[in-house]
Amino acid sequence: MNTSETSQDLIIGNIRTSHAEWGFLKKEGDAELWLCFAGYGQSAHSILRFTEQIFPTATVIAVDLPAHGETKMLKPHLYLDDVTYLIGKLTRTNNTERLNVLAFSMGGALALKCIELCPGQIKRVMLLAPDGLKRYPMRWFATSTTLGKFLFRNAMKDPSKLNGIMDLLAYLKLMDRQVVDFFRSQIREEAQRERIYKSWNAFKFLQPDLVEIRKKLFRYKIELRLIFGKRDKVIPPKLAEKLSDNSVKHAKVHFLEQGHDLIKVEVAENIKQILSQ
Repeated sequence: MNTSETSQDLIIGNIRTSHAEWGFLKKEGDAELWLCFAGYGQSAHSILRFTEQIFPTATVIAVDLPAHGETKMLKPHLYLDDVTYLIGKLTRTNNTERLNVLAFSMGGALALKCIELCPGQIKRVMLLAPDGLKRYPMRWFATSTTLGKFLFRNAMKDPSKLNGIMDLLAYLKLMDRQVVDFFRSQIREEAQRERIYKSWNAFKFLQPDLVEIRKKLFRYKIELRLIFGKRDKVIPPKLAEKLSDNSVKHAKVHFLEQGHDLIKVEVAENIKQILSQ
C-alpha cells in the first residue's frame, strides 16, 4: 500500500490486489473507522465528504470503484481474492479487527460482497439504495454471453440504437421513463460509456449471494441500516425486503422522501437525525 499527504489534510493512496489497483482517500480521525464506496460515476472524494457529515470525528477511507477515479483495472474482471485482500489490508494497516462500511448504489454491491466474504472484519454497515439486491438479466446478458458482449461493446461505441430502443420501451411502458433518463445521462459521453463498460465487466464475478449474506449478518451480529428513497425508480425501495425480514435481527430500514440521488447534504442531515433517535 502506498500513501502520501495532500494539501487538504487528506491522505491519498493505493492498494494493489490481483486484478486491480485501488485508489483511496483517507481522512484521519478517532478509532471508529468507516470504509465507504460511492455510486457509479461518483468519486471517492464525494462519498468521503458525505460520510464525514454523518460521522464527523471518525476515520474515513473512501475507495474508488473499479474504472472510477484512481482505481485501475489490471485485468477485465475482479475475483473474490481482490475483495478479501482489500479488506484484510485495510484492517491490518489501520490496526483494527473490524471496520464499518457505508456505500451507495453500485458501491452497495461491493459492500454486500464484503459482508459475504469478510463478515468477521465488519461491525456495522449502512447501505443507501444499494445495487446487488437483485439480478439484472440485461447486465448478465451483456457481460456473460457472446452475443451480449458483442452488442454491449458496440452499444458503448455508438449508443444511438440503444437510446432508440429505450425510448420505445418507455413509450410502451415496459421501462420507467425515470430509469431511461438516468441511464441515458450516464452514457452521453465516450468516457462515461467506457467507464460503464469496464465497471460492469469488473463486477461480473462478484454478484452478491443474498442467502449467504443474510446468514453472515445473523451469525456475526453485523448491524445493518438500509436507506432508500421513496421515489427511487433506479433502485426501488421494495428491494429492502431482500435483507430486512425477521431472519435478519440487526437490520433497520428507513425510507426518505427522496429519489435515487442520496449523496447530498439534506440526506446526511436526515441520517444524523435517524441515528440520534
